[in-house]
Amino acid sequence: TEAINDGNDDLFNDASITKIAFLIFRYDLRGAIAECKNYLSESKDDEISALVSYQMGKINLDLKDGQSALEAFSNVSNYSPTVDIDFKSRFESAKLLKTLKRVDESEIAFNDLRYLGKFKNYLDQVLIELGQIYIEKDRTNLAIDIFREVDTTYRQLPTSGMAEMKLA
Repeated sequence: TEAINDGNDDLFNDASITKIAFLIFRYDLRGAIAECKNYLSESKDDEISALVSYQMGKINLDLKDGQSALEAFSNVSNYSPTVDIDFKSRFESAKLLKTLKRVDESEIAFNDLRYLGKFKNYLDQVLIELGQIYIEKDRTNLAIDIFREVDTTYRQLPTSGMAEMKLA
């Protein structure tokens, strides 16, 4: 409160992040969510706000609150996320849509990730998820093509083994 009143953004950021981490460590997940919301309402640092919103989504996943997690992951783009946090939030959101039985929306979200050039370093992970969606939708030929692409193109990555297993 004093840091906010004094306009000391660095102290506010440090104190809030420490408190959120402590609450997670103590497994007071509801308290951590409340602190995340408090941080987001007061923060002026968009990059850290994106990270806090992502973390709030992960906490909501732990609480089995899919809708709140989806909302938190979606809110990450309202800030200035790093490429890594932007990808992770979109990826988690797309996976969550599949879990919530919104498979068509999940497929669209993963295809969006697939064709956004800034996420090319994560393409193998996206393709694995798309392949699994195609299996669920009985589009086996598409799934096989995707798993072959991952197995061939990303041979040095763990996803290659996952693709090889799916092909088997």
